[in-house]
Amino acid sequence: MDFGPLEVISVVGMGGLGKTTLAQLAFNNETVKNHFPKKIWVSVSEPFDLLKIASAIIENLLKDYQTQIQGEDAGEGECRTQYKKPPTFQTLEAAFNWISIRLGKGRFLLVLDDVWNEEYKGYLNSEEEGASVFQNLTMRSFFQDFQEVEEDVFDDDDHQKRRLRRFELGDQRIRHLTIAMESKAEFPNLELTDENKKFLHTFLILRQGKSSAVCVDSSVFMSLKHLRTLNLSKCGLKSLPENIGSLIHLRYLEVTNNPLVKLPDTICDLCNLQTFRLEHGCPSLLELPEGIGKLVNLRFLYLGGCSRYDFKGLPKETLTPAIGKLPSLETLHFWGLHIKNMGPEILGIAEEQVTPLYPRLKVLKFTSAENWLEWKTDAPCCDVTIMPCLQSLHFSYCKRLQVLPGFLHNVPLQFIYITEAEILEKHCRVRDKNEWPKISHTKNILLNDIHVQKDGCYFGD
Repeated sequence: MDFGPLEVISVVGMGGLGKTTLAQLAFNNETVKNHFPKKIWVSVSEPFDLLKIASAIIENLLKDYQTQIQGEDAGEGECRTQYKKPPTFQTLEAAFNWISIRLGKGRFLLVLDDVWNEEYKGYLNSEEEGASVFQNLTMRSFFQDFQEVEEDVFDDDDHQKRRLRRFELGDQRIRHLTIAMESKAEFPNLELTDENKKFLHTFLILRQGKSSAVCVDSSVFMSLKHLRTLNLSKCGLKSLPENIGSLIHLRYLEVTNNPLVKLPDTICDLCNLQTFRLEHGCPSLLELPEGIGKLVNLRFLYLGGCSRYDFKGLPKETLTPAIGKLPSLETLHFWGLHIKNMGPEILGIAEEQVTPLYPRLKVLKFTSAENWLEWKTDAPCCDVTIMPCLQSLHFSYCKRLQVLPGFLHNVPLQFIYITEAEILEKHCRVRDKNEWPKISHTKNILLNDIHVQKDGCYFGD
């Protein structure tokens, strides 16, 4: 591969978005490890000091050499003496010359985590093609420092200090707003200019600790009609305002970890919604709105954590039956379902069913369905097409599940992941005569992250 003399990959964004986590995943990836003989991770903090960064790189390289030398002719004791302390340099030129010699002309991967300055660029050069630097760079020229919000920005008298994260794009408009709230703080009354209300695209509430119940002022949504992203997780919400349906530009909605009892029917008016997360700790929620099938652009749906969500007495056009008709749905994740038997009514299979169900679904996950015993789809209408595009099926912590639906035999599955589901694991290991034929066509089947079938070849025996 030809990467040129030096490649720099910058990961840029607000604090807390997961930039470091992303870099760690790449750094520890097996393919990356095999591609780069030398890998260095340096956490950089303010004040920015190139000599300190160079020293940290040297320490990382010496650790590498200690590992390589131990056990060879030099002996462990001699190794410790030789590398007990890293060399010290008075100038940057000397330090980087030492680093350059140790790196040689091979490929290397260097992660600089939490860098807030661009002055280092002139010092890291390599003539060897294929050298690559994966760099986590957050530039002050793009993003402002956090600023303390003045007290008169919010209306509540006993508010705690909050920080406003904002992007200034040259026109003084706020497009992305995050508010960090104490667990007992009231929902803030926002006082934004009409222009900022018009251009605000992202609104996130971050709550600390166990949240008390709060009431969302409906006027908040009346004034923020151009929102694209709304996250109200862990806000202790028992209900959402009816006028949430006015946010017709919304693409992403997350209301996880809230004691919601019911969702307003107007949520089905969010015609551009693509991701809806409703999971983890919604114990009182009984059902989804009947008109959820109107969300024709919904691609990712996460449901669960609802202890009363058991599908009993399920009306024909509520809950999951309508979900099966969503034309754009690609990922569906059920979490914490309290069911024993999943029958055809759950998927919305009916005698008059003609159109395919879950026509574009690619990923289906079931997590923590502890009481689930059977998943059957036997119905009078057996010719209905179900999940014709499904590629990945996940069962995690479904310990009692023992019967799978017959329609899986006709699904173009590429991956099945089974984790902490003992009965299903046994069916796969012994190739149970009833259940194995339903999934044996799947190219890759993994039991607790270990292949029992790979690329169509079974080697579980």
